[in-house]
Amino acid sequence: MVHPHGLANGSDQVGRHYMFHNSMAVLAISREPNPMFFQKTIALNDSYFGMEGFDFPMDNIQMVGKLVGEMYKGEKPLETALAPIGLLNEIACHAVDFWLATEDLPDPNNRVTVHKAGHITLTYTHRVLIPTAAGRAVMLCRSVRPAAVETCDAIQVRVIGPEEVDVWADVSARGWSHEHPELSDFLRRFGVITAAPRASPAFLAGIDSAPGAARVLCMHEDIALFGGCATVPELRRRGLQTAHSSIRACAARTITAAIRL
Repeated sequence: MVHPHGLANGSDQVGRHYMFHNSMAVLAISREPNPMFFQKTIALNDSYFGMEGFDFPMDNIQMVGKLVGEMYKGEKPLETALAPIGLLNEIACHAVDFWLATEDLPDPNNRVTVHKAGHITLTYTHRVLIPTAAGRAVMLCRSVRPAAVETCDAIQVRVIGPEEVDVWADVSARGWSHEHPELSDFLRRFGVITAAPRASPAFLAGIDSAPGAARVLCMHEDIALFGGCATVPELRRRGLQTAHSSIRACAARTITAAIRL
């Protein structure tokens, strides 16, 4: 098979890290009416502080947009079968509606796969854990550590000139096509077109004068779009794209301000 993990999936991460958030609605009934119709602007994160196997605060509590009696009928048809709609509307009028969501962290073994015949399969395993403080909720989680990124003081970021369009196109093509070298020529030609417009500055980042990462800032009127991020394989995880981001954000603000003037 030419692409055993799928096209453009050399990392074997496509379809992995499926996450399921365990959520539910909770109602509090007030003696006073609650006339609010758009109450979702109130939210609280990290309402409990760790549990066995995971020491960090997680979860989310937010307000529901506002329920009405018909929604109770639709959500719990058996429990509300004998309740008149007027009574349910009166309950909704006095309800303070909450939405609780417990966290689920990515696990590469939780994944969606597509078989040759087109069948889709979900493989998912979870652990049921109970928080150690503030509330009782089922939590689906797995502790993960972010991959370390090596930083380098010798990184230089610059806007290319017309004479460097071919260099930018080569770096971009190498970054995008290392898993599919048959696309290199096409990506180089496409890169020349991408980096050519004067209104869209193209950036190169390198270490010790060796270019290793390419990006472009596309401008239209007062809208800026960062795109085309590519890093050559041998210089990945060295902080090149991070350096790019800070420089380009500054450039976008400068160019946008100049256009508005």
